[in-house]
Amino acid sequence: KKIMRRNLEQNFPLFKETDRINVHINIQRNICIGYRTSDDKISELSKTTHFDIQIIDNICYILGIKLEKSERGNGVGWRLYESIHGFAKDFGSKSIRQTPSGWTPNKKTRRDYLLERGYSPIEQDDNELELLL
Repeated sequence: KKIMRRNLEQNFPLFKETDRINVHINIQRNICIGYRTSDDKISELSKTTHFDIQIIDNICYILGIKLEKSERGNGVGWRLYESIHGFAKDFGSKSIRQTPSGWTPNKKTRRDYLLERGYSPIEQDDNELELLL
């Protein structure tokens, strides 16, 4: 939790002390981390900034990531990604993986956006992308 908080404080300009970081270690010793900017119900989550990641062995999986609509299009979303990247590297992960979906405010697919930012396809026909740390 401390490593994630430090990375959010350093990289994500919208981070506030009241934001929540939840950590869960499951039976298989996988670590799940959720970041939320509010305590809204799950039905209201789509309107907030948040992400969920899971660490399995030395890979950090981004399960979901979303930036509040009013903050999109000015580079802050990438800063949220950088917070995850920094955490994963500090935690000892060797790579970050995500199966991207959706669109950016600039009408690019999330896949194209991540490819432009250094992610690579894991396999030629696979939708999952990877960033080596």
